[in-house]
Amino acid sequence: MNIPGLSELAPGDSLRVRARSCSTAANNTFFGLIRGVEVDEVHMGQRVKAKWADELKPDHTSILWWEPTGEPDEEYDRYKDYL
Repeated sequence: MNIPGLSELAPGDSLRVRARSCSTAANNTFFGLIRGVEVDEVHMGQRVKAKWADELKPDHTSILWWEPTGEPDEEYDRYKDYL
């Protein structure tokens, strides 16, 4: 799948994972590229953090991708209503 603004950020010859991330600070989800982890290690409840662009803009393009934090997984009850 080619998604303008996201596909350019992924290495051209690698598998890509795109997912919806649910913010712990807001009732909002973000769709984006997941990097920094093997494809088969991405799972529901995995905590991620944003990789920010050097030049911030007032839109979604300021987040280049999401990467795992290494923190324990979020409880299912926290995000189940966003599925």
